[in-house]
Amino acid sequence: MINSKLWGKFATCLLLTMTVSFAFAQDKAGLEKDKKKVESEISYNQQLLNETSKNKKKSLDQVIILNNSIKKREQLITTLNTERTRLDKEIAKNTAVVDSLEKRLQQLRSDYAKMILVAQKTENVFTQLSFIFAADDFNQAYLRLRYLQQLKEARQQQAKQITETQYVVEERIDALKVRKQERDDVLQSTQNERNKLSEDKDKVNTEVKELEKKEKELKKTLEAKQKEARNLEKAIQKLIEEEIRKAEEARRAANADKTKESDFALTPAEVALSKDFSSNKGRLPWPVEKGIVSSEYGEHAHPVLKNVKVQNNGIDILTSSGTDALAIFAGTVSGVWKMPGFNNIVMIRHGEYITVYSKLETVSVKIGDNISTRQKIGKIHTDAVTGSTELHFELWKGKTLQNPSNWLLSR
Repeated sequence: MINSKLWGKFATCLLLTMTVSFAFAQDKAGLEKDKKKVESEISYNQQLLNETSKNKKKSLDQVIILNNSIKKREQLITTLNTERTRLDKEIAKNTAVVDSLEKRLQQLRSDYAKMILVAQKTENVFTQLSFIFAADDFNQAYLRLRYLQQLKEARQQQAKQITETQYVVEERIDALKVRKQERDDVLQSTQNERNKLSEDKDKVNTEVKELEKKEKELKKTLEAKQKEARNLEKAIQKLIEEEIRKAEEARRAANADKTKESDFALTPAEVALSKDFSSNKGRLPWPVEKGIVSSEYGEHAHPVLKNVKVQNNGIDILTSSGTDALAIFAGTVSGVWKMPGFNNIVMIRHGEYITVYSKLETVSVKIGDNISTRQKIGKIHTDAVTGSTELHFELWKGKTLQNPSNWLLSR
C-alpha cells in the first residue's frame, strides 16, 4: 500500500524548498538593487574626482569626494556582508532540505523493496489465479483481485515518488553548488572592496596632510567664503522683505484678510501652493540630476582644519561639468542677480516658501516667469582652478531658513 504519511512529508518538504527559494530570490533581488545603486554612486564619485583632479592643485573638494567614496564603499561592503549572510542561511537551509529528502528517498526505496518482495510471490499468473480462486465466495474473490491491482498501482506510485524525490534532491544539490559559488564570489568582491577602501583612506590621508600645510591659505579662503555667504544672506533677506511688502500692498488694495501664521499676505492660490509644497516635505526632487552633498546645512566641522567650524545657510552639491540646476517645485521667479563668490543666483517663490539656486554660469529664466517642477533654470558654474562644479542651494519659509536635506528626497 502507498505510504500516505511519507508522501505527505515529501510534499511538505517540497513546498518548503519552493518557499525558501522564493524568499531567497526576493532577498537577492533587493540586495542586488542596493548593490547596483551604491556601485553607481561610487562610479559617479570617481567621475567627479577625475574632473577635480585634472588640475594638480590639491583642493578640499577632492577630500570631500574621497570621503564620500569611503562612505559609499563601506555601505557596499555592508551590503555584500548582508548578501553573504543570506547566502550562508540559504546554503544551510538547502543542506537541511537535501538531508531530509535523502532520508525520505532511502525510506521510499526501502518500502519499494518490500513491495517487490511481496510482488515476486504473486507475479506468476498461476499463483495469482490460485490466490483468487481459493476464495470462499465471489465477493472474496473480487476483493482479492482488487488487492492485486492495488498492489501493482502502489508499486507504480512508489516508483514515481522515488523518481520525483531523486529529481528534487539533484535539483537542490545543484542549487547548493550555485549558492556556494555565489558566496565565494561575494567573499572575493568584499575583499576587493576592502582593498579599495584602504586605498581611498590612504589617498584621503595624503590629501589632508598636503592641505594642512596650507592652513593659513585655507583659513583665509574660508573667511572670504563666509563673508560672501553673509552677503548672500543679506541680499536674500532684502528680497524677501520686498516680496512681503509687495504682497501686503496687494492685500490692502484688494481689501483682503491678512494671512495667518505666515510672513506673507498670501492669495488663495498661494495658500494652496504653500500647502502643496509643505505636503511634499521629504519627497521634493533634488535641484540637480546627480550629485553629492559637499557641505551640509548649519554648523559643522571643517573637512581639513582642526577645531574650525563652518556655517552653511543651505547645502552645497558637487555635480559633473555641464549640469543644469533644476527647480524643485512649481513657482514664480522672484529674483535673478549676480554676486561675488556665487556667480548668478535665481530665487523662486512657492507661496510662502522660497528656494535659492546659486553658483550658476548661465541663467535661462527671468523675473516673473512661472516655473514647473524640475524645469531647467541655468547651467551650474565650473571652477576653472579646481575643476569643481558646485551648486549652492537654500530653502526659506518666509524669513526663516530651513534645512534643505529635511525637504529633499533622501538619496
